[in-house]
Amino acid sequence: MQARYDWLGHLHLLGRHTEALRGIAELEPDAVEALGAQHTVTIQVRQLHGLIAAETQEYEQSLASQRRLLDEVTGVLGATHRTTMVLRHDYGTVLRDAGRHGQAEKWLEALLRDEGKHLEPGDSMVAATTHSLAEAIASQDRTDEALALCRELLRTQVRDLPEGSLRTAATRRQLVRLLAGTGAYGEAAEQAHVLWSVYRGALGEEAPKTLTAAHQYGLQLHRAGRHQQAVEVLETVIEVRARVLGPTDRATLRSRMRFGDALAALAVADAEGRAHREWTAVREAAVREWGEEDELAQMAAEALGAGTGEP
Repeated sequence: MQARYDWLGHLHLLGRHTEALRGIAELEPDAVEALGAQHTVTIQVRQLHGLIAAETQEYEQSLASQRRLLDEVTGVLGATHRTTMVLRHDYGTVLRDAGRHGQAEKWLEALLRDEGKHLEPGDSMVAATTHSLAEAIASQDRTDEALALCRELLRTQVRDLPEGSLRTAATRRQLVRLLAGTGAYGEAAEQAHVLWSVYRGALGEEAPKTLTAAHQYGLQLHRAGRHQQAVEVLETVIEVRARVLGPTDRATLRSRMRFGDALAALAVADAEGRAHREWTAVREAAVREWGEEDELAQMAAEALGAGTGEP
């Protein structure tokens, strides 16, 4: 049963949702018969069904499916059992993704209160619920409240977890997004720099998450007006991404796009020409790989159109 579930999870990650749903329909009754309705694998199978429905934007189907499962599990295990709280969190995130931000906020606040009574402050579930609650609050144009929530969580994590712990990474990523959304690019750059350091120490210089954090650091430096530093950081990211992922990988091209933006902002000789060459290379690669209507191709074309012409 576990192997069948693992394969369905793999199909889900590959985006092969129709196959995964077909497999779930076959596996669920087998799991109930062989293991029982409250066995961990059975619950995971039913939970996966709700998550796939949410990811394919079948929100009402997902909410109905998850609520049935949640009610059954709550009746057997209680509302504050760890398995139940995981399901409660998932239900709250689907409410949020469905645009029911007010309902999601109330639901996740209630869950966070229960977690505060039954779990340690540094527990990963507390962090996950805080992140989801902050997103629900920010979606209601209350970014300052969301930032305060994330900052308080980060203070707790820094106090209770080992220095450089990866468990602070998700909180810092969320802070970068929220801060950038308010235009606080300097502080966003600071958080992105710490995040980059955390990933470098834990995962290595060339890990995808490390490079994504470095890219974010360069982007926020550029937005904060620190263009020379942005150029230096992004140039390093491009070199590593091109070597590890390939010169036409989407991540590499995104970094080249932002590198061109930072170059264009520098008031130095030949910077504009270098920027023009970066944007041209990005556009040509994006059109070749994904066509004229691709987002990166459009971004590069817009940057070229806003420039002063061929160098």
